[in-house]
Amino acid sequence: MTPHDDARPEGGGSAGSASPASPDEALAAWIPRAAAALGVPAALDLDAVLGTAGVVAHGVVRPAAPATTYLLGVAVGAAIERGEDGEAAFRAAVAAIRGLVDAAS
Repeated sequence: MTPHDDARPEGGGSAGSASPASPDEALAAWIPRAAAALGVPAALDLDAVLGTAGVVAHGVVRPAAPATTYLLGVAVGAAIERGEDGEAAFRAAVAAIRGLVDAAS
């Protein structure tokens, strides 16, 4: 058992009772459910999030991708709390992370 086993659905399968036909459908169903459970809006630029995760995974190390997407969310949340525009904060955070990866390459 790893420290993260408790974060996985029981039985190791996908969360929920019905399994969508494709990964895109599963993701489209998952995002609104996760957002509702967390009490946050489901609107997000998924391509930018996944693209940034991919850049980090391939430019740094794979486990850095989920940790970095978490940090992106924290940065955007902090910016919104300061009264800044969330979309602008997200774009700035993505640019900062991509720049950091580019500089390390």
